[in-house]
Amino acid sequence: MDLKSKIILISGPTASGKSSFAIKFAKKINGEIINADSMQVYKQLKILSARPDPKKHQKIKHHWYGFHTVSKNFSTGDWLKLAIKKVKEVQKRKLQKSDLIQYFETVTISEDVGVKKPHKLIFDHALTAANANVENSVMIGDNFNADILGALGVGMKAIYYDFHKTNEQERENLIIIKNLKELIKILN
Repeated sequence: MDLKSKIILISGPTASGKSSFAIKFAKKINGEIINADSMQVYKQLKILSARPDPKKHQKIKHHWYGFHTVSKNFSTGDWLKLAIKKVKEVQKRKLQKSDLIQYFETVTISEDVGVKKPHKLIFDHALTAANANVENSVMIGDNFNADILGALGVGMKAIYYDFHKTNEQERENLIIIKNLKELIKILN
């Protein structure tokens, strides 16, 4: 399982060590922590909610601790809208860190469309957002079933980053790479 590209939910009873575990785990996978505790979002409830000490964050990005006032409503739906936006920001940062962002017109995530890959609607949405057509587009993905088969299913070329070493075979409209640096040569 590739933990670096997953969203991992850590849950448990109050005072069970979720925050300290999350920090250790995030350090191990170079991840970020998005707060999902209904009380820790409020500025005024710092002590009551056992909010993690910023000194213990240990250079791990933390999101949504003490950012909202108790005098205003904040619902699960509000949180979900923020979470979708944050996931997209994290994806964009990953592309920027890898120097690949210059090759992308748009980034589409499942939450933008309401369906998951390999559903055709995701690819249609991405093409529309980029004002592109399928013949001049390429899907770069690391999940063979969702990313690659989905793209090939709509007639799009695909580049499969096979870091899982699945031993898939190249075929028409499919290039397989083992290292992301290979993309630069392919895309130039």
